[in-house]
Amino acid sequence: MWRQLSCLLLMVGILLCATQHTFSQDLQDTLFFGVALDGDRITEQRLSLVRDATGLMPSLVVVFQQWPGPETPDAGRFPFTSVQSIAQADALACVTWEPMFVSGGAEQAVAADAILGGDYDKYLRTWARAARDSGQPVLVRFAHEMNLARYHWGSDAQGYGPETPARYRAMFRYVVERFREEGADNVLFVFCPNAESVPHPLWDGAIWNTASAYYPGDDVVDLLGFDGYNWGTTQTLAEHGRRDNLTFRFSGVKIRSARAISRFADD
Repeated sequence: MWRQLSCLLLMVGILLCATQHTFSQDLQDTLFFGVALDGDRITEQRLSLVRDATGLMPSLVVVFQQWPGPETPDAGRFPFTSVQSIAQADALACVTWEPMFVSGGAEQAVAADAILGGDYDKYLRTWARAARDSGQPVLVRFAHEMNLARYHWGSDAQGYGPETPARYRAMFRYVVERFREEGADNVLFVFCPNAESVPHPLWDGAIWNTASAYYPGDDVVDLLGFDGYNWGTTQTLAEHGRRDNLTFRFSGVKIRSARAISRFADD
């Protein structure tokens, strides 16, 4: 049934410590049950299907949106219909905002130079204003799981390496700055690495690829989350236990942002 619904159960515990956003106190010390849903448009009917399948109405709904390609960098739009449907169901929307596009049947990451060079400024500002004008609190999970080679945000796969963390930090900060310039104070930005880095700093010798290396700073991160999976029977017992502890992932980094568990799945 889960495959039919295309949803992944979430348990999200959010502890907000300090944030500049006006609606943050409403979320303080709140436990959220949520789902992650695919598709371009989330409707109240689809959320009702989730409720019927689980016996619970989700308080948090994660959706996914890719960016437009470089030929039409300002073509994308804020997912207004989905956000409004989620709000009408008394849930909080979290948009996983993926700076990549599909070309020739393959996913390609938007180049960091294109973002930092202003090619996507119209898109960013239009999206930010629409989010602001929606009147709803929105979480934006920008370029998630950046410590996985599968995503290589800001470059092609060959460009994923020691320079990647600095490139990622610059992109994250640039996007947040555009939102602040547009007064989108109802948007909270989520920093969400994977629970395990691939390639791994110890087992694979990729010492540059730690979650802490990507952290763009407390001044631009409102929520801290992790995605973690053990992949059921596809992994050995030893591999099930390869998730790093929080101390290792953020060794040497003082973080005052809010904390959350973004997504996890165990079989």
